[in-house]
Amino acid sequence: MTNSDPETATEIELLEKAQDGSDKAMHQLIQSYEGPLFGFLLNRLRNPSDAEDCAQDVFLKMIAALPKYENRGQFRAWLYTIARNESLNFLKKRGKREETISREPVSSDQTDLATGSITLDQKERILAIRECVEDLPEKENDVLQLRLSDDITFREISEVLGRPLNTVLGQMRKASARLELCLQGKGIN
Repeated sequence: MTNSDPETATEIELLEKAQDGSDKAMHQLIQSYEGPLFGFLLNRLRNPSDAEDCAQDVFLKMIAALPKYENRGQFRAWLYTIARNESLNFLKKRGKREETISREPVSSDQTDLATGSITLDQKERILAIRECVEDLPEKENDVLQLRLSDDITFREISEVLGRPLNTVLGQMRKASARLELCLQGKGIN
């Protein structure tokens, strides 16, 4: 369902059924985006509890707006736009600025870091990568985070961020170059 194609026939069918009031279709739709959306929000908010709360708000807004949603083959971009906006609202409500959020490990390997089931070298590499990503300018970081979340296409990223496609592509190139330089500076190849 969340592959690199804009939408599969199954997702379109689920959308139509959910819009017609099918609880089962709505549940399946939410379930298909739950993990990738949570990962995206976790990278933005840096706190699992906040990411869960925000994801819940995103899905509630999606459910409320879904009857009016016009399917133009861009559901994923629409959903991630809601998620991005909700994460910004969440940060404003909590009085947090993105620059002051803690740099604790937040990805699915968080448990591995805590339990020590990875090597010290791997842990250092992961933390260095996270630091480099967090040091990216906000616009480049947004593009990178969206690209890494659920393999969103650059066209969809352009729609989510409201930026021209060529701008998004340029920001991704800049982000990649900055990451490479930062990692080299930390001795990571």
